[in-house]
Amino acid sequence: MNDTNDDMSSIDAKGCKDSNLNEILRRIEQCIESSPDKLDEFVRQIPKIELHVHLDGAFDHEYLYECYCTMTVKDSNLSKAEFLNRCQCRGKYSLGEMIQCFENFLPIVQGNLDILQREAYEFVRRQAEQHIVYTEVRYSPHLFTGNRGSYEYIEERTDIHSKRIGTETSPDAVVDAITNGLIRGEKEFGVKVNQIICCISGRPDWTKDSIRIASERRNGRCAIVGIDIAAGEDHLDKVTSDSLNCFSLKLISNVFEGKSSRALPCARTRIF
Repeated sequence: MNDTNDDMSSIDAKGCKDSNLNEILRRIEQCIESSPDKLDEFVRQIPKIELHVHLDGAFDHEYLYECYCTMTVKDSNLSKAEFLNRCQCRGKYSLGEMIQCFENFLPIVQGNLDILQREAYEFVRRQAEQHIVYTEVRYSPHLFTGNRGSYEYIEERTDIHSKRIGTETSPDAVVDAITNGLIRGEKEFGVKVNQIICCISGRPDWTKDSIRIASERRNGRCAIVGIDIAAGEDHLDKVTSDSLNCFSLKLISNVFEGKSSRALPCARTRIF
């Protein structure tokens, strides 16, 4: 084992991977005591697991801006800085402010399967750069379709886009595109990736189809391993029975509290 005075660069990801958890924790304690300035470097290098990552929250906004500049939209003269300010959550602390950022850039990707596939691939690349060895990525395929229902869900909430940008497509095609991007990333970067399908509580009409998609794609590479309900629990009573059907599918259904003060009691626990 390295001495506490050794350079932290000698504690690489492989060394941590071969050590047990207690040894890793002991090295972290040593780092804090002897080299606190290198703790960040150490944490970046150790292998990590990251679960429930929002795919649309992990998009490459530099690439989205390139796509935005080629599309027929309102405010097409937005500078890069103005666009990024509308689409990034940095410095915004309320849930409403953060959701609005998503609403500003979602029309760019809705119905655009090539963009979705590339964003999925780039997500895996960035996870590899952070030494993530296993990750689960979460999204709503219906929200990405570009179909009338998905577009109307956000069209009243943003002033960037004047009309539907992508072509209409199916939730299955969205999942295919994202899965292809994730698989390509897995092969190239060595990160193990699985998926979580997200239901939207305000759109209970999407729930059964989301469960169908999840049940059909439980196996294989980049499998769907869970279902989530998002965007607040105000309408959760409309989808709870469908969510509970996940038991028979042996999927994990995560119902999260905290987004609404009127959440049902079942929203206060995770259902396994």
